[in-house]
Amino acid sequence: IFTIASSVEEAGSGFKNAAVYFERSYKNEGKRRIFNVRKEYGDSRRENATEISSSKQENSVYKNEENLPVLLKTVVRDSVTTLSYAGLSSNHNIFKGSIVKLGGVYYKIINIEGNTATIDGNCDTSQTSAEFVYAMIVDNNDNGSGLSDDGDLMAESYSKAGSKWIWDCSVNSQNIPDGPIEIHVVVFDKAGNFKAGKVETRVTNNPVRITSVKLATDLNGNGSFDSSEYQDFYAIKNQEGIADTSKGVDIWNLSTQDELNSSKNWTVRERLSVTPEFVGGTSPFYWNFSKGSERLSQPEQFTTSDSVKISNKQEFILDDTLHPGDEYEGKDLYYRFSFYDSTEELESGKDTSWTVLNAKVKQELTDTVSPSIVVNPFYWESSSDNSLYKNSKENGHIELEKHLENGKFTESSGIYDKDPKLSGKVKIQGTVNDNKILKDIRVKIPGFTASDNYISLAQYTTGSGWACDKTESDVESSLNSKGFAFTVDSDEITQENGHTVTWTLIWDTSKISGVAKADVEINFKATDQSSNPSDERTIQTTENAKTSYYKVDVVPYITSVSRNEYNNNRARSGAIPLLRDNTTSETGNFITGFNLGTSIASNQTELFGVSDSAKGETLTINFSNTNVSVSNSKITFRVRSGTKDGYVSIKVSGILNLNNINDNSAEYNKENIENQWFTNEWTDDRFVRIWQDKDTFGN
Repeated sequence: IFTIASSVEEAGSGFKNAAVYFERSYKNEGKRRIFNVRKEYGDSRRENATEISSSKQENSVYKNEENLPVLLKTVVRDSVTTLSYAGLSSNHNIFKGSIVKLGGVYYKIINIEGNTATIDGNCDTSQTSAEFVYAMIVDNNDNGSGLSDDGDLMAESYSKAGSKWIWDCSVNSQNIPDGPIEIHVVVFDKAGNFKAGKVETRVTNNPVRITSVKLATDLNGNGSFDSSEYQDFYAIKNQEGIADTSKGVDIWNLSTQDELNSSKNWTVRERLSVTPEFVGGTSPFYWNFSKGSERLSQPEQFTTSDSVKISNKQEFILDDTLHPGDEYEGKDLYYRFSFYDSTEELESGKDTSWTVLNAKVKQELTDTVSPSIVVNPFYWESSSDNSLYKNSKENGHIELEKHLENGKFTESSGIYDKDPKLSGKVKIQGTVNDNKILKDIRVKIPGFTASDNYISLAQYTTGSGWACDKTESDVESSLNSKGFAFTVDSDEITQENGHTVTWTLIWDTSKISGVAKADVEINFKATDQSSNPSDERTIQTTENAKTSYYKVDVVPYITSVSRNEYNNNRARSGAIPLLRDNTTSETGNFITGFNLGTSIASNQTELFGVSDSAKGETLTINFSNTNVSVSNSKITFRVRSGTKDGYVSIKVSGILNLNNINDNSAEYNKENIENQWFTNEWTDDRFVRIWQDKDTFGN
């Protein structure tokens, strides 16, 4: 509701009425229109507007000599107080309380019935040329009671104050489209004198306000915006945190970090999609983009074009406009959007209704950030969850760092340091991350990878994903042919974290050169799509400080010592019986395990026998080399005469097995059988009792 008030000096006949109308100039069309504030303007914004003709002619609206917009009609006069014409009843600009000019005199219309209007005075019936005034009429003397409606749907009043007459009225300005407007007033006294005036102002009942925005950036680099890449933000939320899009704000300072309850701002990585939602305003809308370290407190002005024209909730995309590689790369900043509507008869981009979005984001359009890859330390949670291939002791063995604190692993290098000890097939697992998109994952294992250089484990292609082992059959095939397999266990590209992959390298350690090797330095490396490499590290990975570097020892491990005879039962202490002088494989002795070597003749498996020391570096006596076979997982041998009880030791490429000195409290080193009490002391110690078939026992 818009209230207009003024005063008039009138010391003569007195105030009669004031005619008020609202006029707008449409410069592009070269036309002027007046608005009927009693009626809504509708979708066309013209339903209550009447064009003003530049000349006086029948059935048109023009300005008469009193500067009033009037409709000239030839009317039928059935009496001195009535006039009519076909269609009068459907003309919303003619109503009870409006005025009409007949024979040079203005009369008030006091009633309308059908197409016939009744006036408040007598006029000779010969006067048939009528000027119906298209204006609101203030003529209700309130006598000090204030604004009231006298039946013309407008609250109005006038009263005398000394030599002045004060008048006012209230109209529904919502029925005038936003934009510049001229408020015209023509005041009459009772003698018929008049005075005309106007004031220029602006209607802003329905300014454009932003209520939400949907942002998207091309996270996976496929050249489009996937549904998962869109994020909605809302300017107004109720106490329950529910968005209220019925309201908007003129300036929205959007903290994407706070809105997402995130550790960092929403990141623009590859192109930007923007879908604003407005309330109010006049479509179409125009946008302008800029960025900076400070927010806008006013919209930026610009020259509009079709390239920046949108409707409400219409998506537009920024690419080169974002200026990749500028001074804002890798920084938090404001992406600033100035939106203007198409308020009538004003210039979009300069003086129409506007709203501003200052969105605080992080810019990573140019990839200058290297990926990060880390290795998880080996672990043993249970017999079904550990770092062995398929979680099975049948495939390998590990000695964890935490179980090398028994006082026997005190050296800084070699097999007696505190690096994890590996045998057989193990799982090396880790995580790799890049702020944008990864390209490949590589590993270097001296003595295993070609020329001790990095080899590729997996490659990522946008749209296709990772090229690596995907099925159990793939893994088995790769292990058999290459000695390793690589799987991607999870692959996720998110707004907050970028591209994150968890991975598993399954490695057959027996394929390392020499089968066993101390101080093996494993390095992992990753590159992203911009070929940025991860850093190469030399600091051992730990649970609390993970790196891409893992130094390990690959050692032989004995899983069993046995003989092909009727009595092969271990003692309660765990000792294993062997018989001297077994000479054939059919009735011989066997050592099984991992990384046992493949050749006695080449001295790869150069030392195996019995030692009275658990460490086993010096043998009391070695087993016979006669009729011996080695197959990496099994040795067939005979026990020569003179062999006595002791610990079985094997040396492969100069590396001893550690069965007899490892931590027997570790679950993976225990060999007791559930519900068989006599096995409670069994561990992976390989202590043998030597027997001879002619030994006899007394009573």
